[in-house]
Amino acid sequence: MSKTIIPANYTPALNLYDTQRAIGTVKRLFADTLCATLNLYRVSAPLFLEASTGLNDDLNGVERKVTFDIKDSGTEAQVVQSLAKWKRKALKDYGFRVGKGLYCDMNAIRRDEELDNLHSVYVDQWDWEKVIREEDRDHIELMTRGSLVKKGESFYITYKETQTIGFEGCTTTIKIAEDGSRVALLRFGKVNTQLVIQRDYRNICYYETEVGPITLGVTGDGIACDLSEPAGGTAKFSYLLDADDPTALINRTTLEIQVEKVK
Repeated sequence: MSKTIIPANYTPALNLYDTQRAIGTVKRLFADTLCATLNLYRVSAPLFLEASTGLNDDLNGVERKVTFDIKDSGTEAQVVQSLAKWKRKALKDYGFRVGKGLYCDMNAIRRDEELDNLHSVYVDQWDWEKVIREEDRDHIELMTRGSLVKKGESFYITYKETQTIGFEGCTTTIKIAEDGSRVALLRFGKVNTQLVIQRDYRNICYYETEVGPITLGVTGDGIACDLSEPAGGTAKFSYLLDADDPTALINRTTLEIQVEKVK
């Protein structure tokens, strides 16, 4: 059921044609400013992809894709739902160097979208991606005492947060599958957060902040688990964060956890 709300006695500030003109003006100005600020270049985004490429993003893994067959090639195609995977491949295909990137005006169909004032079946949004150097990534090194326990096929690392990253009073548990297939970050206390990371898979997760809760898309980029109990070891995982917003930044974060047995 649609959750779209139109206030009583609502009257548009512009007529239908002027609304379209205003949209065109905003899109041109935004694209020009975005490119000039971030050193981006426009490329054409695909409207559909061959299903066999695996480049169409799965979103939450339950949304049905719009599919059709291509008569001449005998292949199955899918209307795009997201360009998260395609953009990274496009950076390589176009040969973008460090400091440069691409942007595109993405059109998509999400047939199972929950409709409201911000979401529709038809998607028209900007997407961008940029090549950066490893040393330009933000690196934060934190040390804290915690516990390591193995239950079933997963390791559980639990520790108390400090004021260093603004979550003092919270307890964080990181659950890492032994086979490296999945990571869950759970934080409880003054704020509650749940991030689920699976490689090349986009999960929708709930994240509380000081100014209110937000919903984030989390796409796993790599997971490696080299832990053992009680010796400890190393676990590495990286993921992309997006706020399902055409103007939101997509962040890449790599977190390395080293666990040692407390004597």
